[in-house]
Amino acid sequence: MESKTFKVGKLAIRFTQQDDATRREELAEEWEKIEFIPSNADGSFANMLLGTFNPQERTAAFNAGIRYLMAPPKSRYIHLTNEFHPDRRAGHMGWIHFTQLSTTDKSTVIKLNGKQAIVQSPFTREPVSGLRSYGATSEWLRLDRVTEYTWKAMNDNTQLEATGVPSGSLLHGFISELAGGTTLIVYPVVTRSTKSGETYVFDNQQAKAKWLYATLVSIEAGELTLETAARQYFTNALFFRISRQEMAKLEAAGDVDPKVREEAVKNAIAFKNGDTVEPGREVLVDGKPVGLNALPSGSYMALIGTKEIMVETMSFTGRHRVAQLIAKHNGNLSLTTFVPQS
Repeated sequence: MESKTFKVGKLAIRFTQQDDATRREELAEEWEKIEFIPSNADGSFANMLLGTFNPQERTAAFNAGIRYLMAPPKSRYIHLTNEFHPDRRAGHMGWIHFTQLSTTDKSTVIKLNGKQAIVQSPFTREPVSGLRSYGATSEWLRLDRVTEYTWKAMNDNTQLEATGVPSGSLLHGFISELAGGTTLIVYPVVTRSTKSGETYVFDNQQAKAKWLYATLVSIEAGELTLETAARQYFTNALFFRISRQEMAKLEAAGDVDPKVREEAVKNAIAFKNGDTVEPGREVLVDGKPVGLNALPSGSYMALIGTKEIMVETMSFTGRHRVAQLIAKHNGNLSLTTFVPQS
């Protein structure tokens, strides 16, 4: 069982190859596990074994390891949003642990990086009287900007996961463990299932592992800096979010063509299975015609008339959105590869 360790930023990241030849060959599962080892490792570890933790917990732990690599927090219990993170544009300053807030006052003064900020306490309203009741109802709370030096703490109302823990609290709980010296061990498994005669391969975690490995190889070779990798990582997060939001708008407006959806699903399955995908309708990419179903994975600026919009082909939702836009605008779509500014 071979392994490769990278030391980048505040982490050592060890990749261990999958030694089960059957799984590796049939499911392209190259990596069995990844260990995120903080520089202040104290010997404790969270081993995200498949039979012990559910998929939401395992995904949160993997995402926490990557987030910690790209933007390690200055404090274990206050995680400020990275300057490149798309949430910062909307005034989301980060997350704070409930223990850092006053339980008696309506606000708390926190100090980070030599700067002070007043954090307004979270509250709920009594359903009848409408009166505020101050106090945290979640372990981790969002920090939203009111003014430059005044923020408000918001109870975590992100979608509840199978664990009963809101997704934001789950993610930042693992980030906090890393900051405290705990090693995270994750398993990027590939699964396969058959439904109605079609075989589905779920390899998102393995694909993420391969992307992370390639990124770390580039950093080690001096071809990429950690800062540039972080900028690209958070830029991609912005594109993914836009894809989800805009697809929801298309569906709500009834602008989703069922035939285009069916074709996108069919091609996605064929691509996952390694089958040949017919190029289909062409779209201009950096001035050259490329088959819609053969678009390279990446982020782009799409020109519709005189308006530029952000699109990506790194996710199924993103590719589905591009296909719908091409159908809606009769193929008049031009893509330009998006390069994050340094």
